[in-house]
Amino acid sequence: MRHAETLKLEEQLTHADELQAYAESMHGRVNELTQRYIALLKTGDTRIEHYYREVYVQAEQKKHQAEGLLEKARMERAAAQSVEDRIYHMADRFIQDHTKWVSQKLRADPENYQRNKTQLSKAFDFVEGVGYSLPKEIRREALSNLKSRYAEKTREQALKDEQKRIKAQMREEERARREREQAIREAEEQEMFLQQRLQEALQQQTDAHGEEIAELQRQLADAQASSERAKSMAQLTKTGHVYVLSNIGSFGKDIFKVGMTRRLDPSLRVKELGDASVPFPFDVHAMFSCDDAPTLENMLHRELTQYRVNRVNLRKEYFQVDLSEIVSAVEKYHGTIEYVAEPEALEYYESQDIRPEDLIEWEAELAEMGIDIDDDEDS
Repeated sequence: MRHAETLKLEEQLTHADELQAYAESMHGRVNELTQRYIALLKTGDTRIEHYYREVYVQAEQKKHQAEGLLEKARMERAAAQSVEDRIYHMADRFIQDHTKWVSQKLRADPENYQRNKTQLSKAFDFVEGVGYSLPKEIRREALSNLKSRYAEKTREQALKDEQKRIKAQMREEERARREREQAIREAEEQEMFLQQRLQEALQQQTDAHGEEIAELQRQLADAQASSERAKSMAQLTKTGHVYVLSNIGSFGKDIFKVGMTRRLDPSLRVKELGDASVPFPFDVHAMFSCDDAPTLENMLHRELTQYRVNRVNLRKEYFQVDLSEIVSAVEKYHGTIEYVAEPEALEYYESQDIRPEDLIEWEAELAEMGIDIDDDEDS
């Protein structure tokens, strides 16, 4: 429909141009004849005067016709220009609305940006394809604004991710601090208890109590060592454990989580990661202590960055890579470590062996026995 309107406008403009050219030619011819008529009148020949008077009258008529044609051409051109202006504004409004719509859908995601950029380019192609040409700078400006908006979205998302990372780190450090303080208290209490027991045993020392005294002395030494170790870790806030985990039941094979924790018992962190948010617990491929765990973690992430699963949110510490690549990176920045090549994935493999009908029957039996399997966890 719009293409047909465009063709009609082009025909009208062509006709108007032809009329204007014809009218200008006639106007010039009339002026020429008028000048010749005036010159002949000066000769005094009445026959010539009579003949050219008729020619003059006809020329005046042609002149008026030419002026009418010129006015008609101007009107047609003005009408065509008015329609052209309306068409241009319609096309421009269509592009503006589409640009606004695309910008609203934009996210800090390279694939999302590319899709929206393609959609915006297709909108321009559509407008031009139906005959509504727009200045090229409008397309360039629209695509440039979309790119700037994407860069702004990316910066905003990076800032949010960094804030989340800092908050998560603060929570982890607070948990680690509480654990260290608890470990110190428990070690000191155990040390006091053993010292009291040892003192009592020494006061009642007999041959029969010799072995008990030796055992108490050994336990006391262990308690003192635990206390000193807990105090030492409390002073060294960067000391922690770096871990390499997998969860093939949740994420598939060759996807690993590489992170760190300052917890005295790093297994608690692994247990937290395998909470209700994932269907299966994590398997530990490697877990080793480090004097500066945050720095080592950061170096490993940089070394493995090309293997990131999530390339937008860099707080997600998951990498799709062969385990040997991770081990090589650890050896490069830390040294030789012991690691488990194959994950146990016990619950996952056991789940694969259980048929759905057996599971239904098993849950029915538990229900008959009054056992609710959801009692232990918050849903």
